[in-house]
Amino acid sequence: MTGETMAETELEVEIEERLPFRLAGLKVRTGMASAKADCQRLWGEFVRMMPEAASFADFSYGVSVMIAENEFDYWAGLPLDRGRPVPAGLAALDVPGGVFAACRLSNLESLPLAYKRLYGSPLPGFEPSFEAPCYEQYPADYAKSGLLTLYAPVRRKERV
Repeated sequence: MTGETMAETELEVEIEERLPFRLAGLKVRTGMASAKADCQRLWGEFVRMMPEAASFADFSYGVSVMIAENEFDYWAGLPLDRGRPVPAGLAALDVPGGVFAACRLSNLESLPLAYKRLYGSPLPGFEPSFEAPCYEQYPADYAKSGLLTLYAPVRRKERV
């Protein structure tokens, strides 16, 4: 399905427990209107800084940390083992673990639909949580496969 987009209703969502991790990367402060261009520019800069990283990292991450309703810090980075120094020119971000809704996507063009699905449609028994950032996980072969996973934090709905 690479190159095609899918309807929001076709996006499968799984609930997963995720471990915390540390990220070494670059960030940009952006808003909903300029996010696509800002994030693409950031990834280009990150890849130029870390070309050798693609050969040894299993995954890279795009992490969105909300600042205000329409403003967030977007990070492009690689996992960093605890205790290892942050490479020069990069900053560290600790991403908390917890319960996340996961949406596996076949292409980047489906990302806006996945966000809409996870934050705008009911998830049986769960609701969005804003206590942790959401993030995209890109496998090492992303450039060839186009595959990625979006993780959005959730919590169990309280019964009324």
